[in-house]
Amino acid sequence: MKEDKAIEKLIDLTDGKTCMFCTYADSFDVQGSPMSTVKTDKNGHIWFLSDKTAERHDHLVGRSHADLFYMNSDRSYCSVKGEVKVHSDRQSIEELWSPIERGCFFRQVVNIEFGFEI
Repeated sequence: MKEDKAIEKLIDLTDGKTCMFCTYADSFDVQGSPMSTVKTDKNGHIWFLSDKTAERHDHLVGRSHADLFYMNSDRSYCSVKGEVKVHSDRQSIEELWSPIERGCFFRQVVNIEFGFEI
């Protein structure tokens, strides 16, 4: 029951929101970029879509951990540490795709090459 409430709060703070998505080349080299959360699911996984040619994809190569920092307009905030899992299967990507994503990528879902979860 306590875990369910925590996941509900995580969904409230992250689902559909923008965060700073940070990876670390080493302890002094932080690579961060703003990312829009596509979905936070009932298992607490936070999903994103990204183009394989984007610089953030290079930041993920060889790094499996990321920190996410959210600040919402009501001044609520959330910091999440997690392991990144890259998904390149079309079914997962198409399930996450929506017309809103079209505005972020300026192209069709067929050109989006990977999605990932934390």
